[in-house]
Amino acid sequence: MKTQKPQVSVIIPTYNPNHALKRAIESVLQQTFQDLELIVVDDASPDQSTETITSVYPQVHLLRLSQNRGPSGARNAGIQMAEGNLLAFLDHDDEWSPNYLERQLQTLEANKNCVLTFCNVAESDDDKTYFLSNFKTWSGYPRLTHRILLTQDIISTMSIVLIRREAILKAGLLNESLKICHDKELYLRLLCEGDIAHLPEKLVTRFIHSNNLSRKKQDLLVEENQRTIEIFFSDQRSLPYRSFLSEARSYAALRRAKVARWDHNYFLALRMSFLSFWFSPRYVFRDILTKKNRC
Repeated sequence: MKTQKPQVSVIIPTYNPNHALKRAIESVLQQTFQDLELIVVDDASPDQSTETITSVYPQVHLLRLSQNRGPSGARNAGIQMAEGNLLAFLDHDDEWSPNYLERQLQTLEANKNCVLTFCNVAESDDDKTYFLSNFKTWSGYPRLTHRILLTQDIISTMSIVLIRREAILKAGLLNESLKICHDKELYLRLLCEGDIAHLPEKLVTRFIHSNNLSRKKQDLLVEENQRTIEIFFSDQRSLPYRSFLSEARSYAALRRAKVARWDHNYFLALRMSFLSFWFSPRYVFRDILTKKNRC
C-alpha cells in the first residue's frame, strides 16, 4: 500500500454531475505524470450521481459535503483534505491534455520564485465550436501582476492553474463570500507570496454552456470584481501594489459601464464611464489605445 504523500493533489469540485465528470476524471488518470492523488468534492448534491460515477474509479477519493458551500467552499474542503505539495484544480466539465501536469510542473521547477503557473486553454461552446483563449502581452501593462489587477480574464478558469500548497495556506484559502471572483481574489493574495508564470501552451479544454454566459451571471461578475479589488486593497499585504489602486478601480467601473450598455441601461453606463475616467484618465486612454493588443 502506498504511504508516501503524492507530489500533486488534484481537486475536482462538482454538483449534480453528468457524464462530463467521467471525462474529467479520465483526463486526470491518463496524465503522463502520475505522482498524484485525485479528490472529487461533491458539494451536497441531492442525488447519488457523484457516487455512481466515481464508484468505477478506485483511485478517486470522494469527499461528500453535508451542506452546499458553492465552488469556493468545495475547493477549500479539497485543499484541507489534500496531502500534495502542489494543488491543481479541474472543473468537472473540463478536461486536461495528457501532458498537462508534466508541463506545468516543468514550468514551476524552472521558476523557483513562482507560486502559481497557468497555461492557455481552448474553449468550446454549445455548438461545439472551438476557439483558443490565449494570453498575450498587453503593451500598456506588460507584467503579469499588473494584468491580474487590471483585467478580468487573464486566468479564465482554475482548471489551468497549478499552485504551491505552502503558498495558498500562507495566503489563505478561497473567500467563500464571493460566488464568482473567489479565484481572482486568491490570485491577488498569492501575488504577495511570490511570482506567477505563464506556460504558452494549450493544455486544457474548457466547455462553455449557455448558463455560464447568462446576463445575471455577467452582472454578478462585474459587481464582484469591484468588490474583489476593494477586498485586496484593504489588506495590508497589498501595500506594494497601492500605486495601482486608482487604475484597478477605473478598470472595474469601465467594465461595469460596458455591461450596463449591453443591457441598455445607458444612465448607469454613462455614470460608470465618468467614474472610470475620474479614477484614472490614464487607464481609460490606455484601454482605448491598446484594446487590440489584449487577449
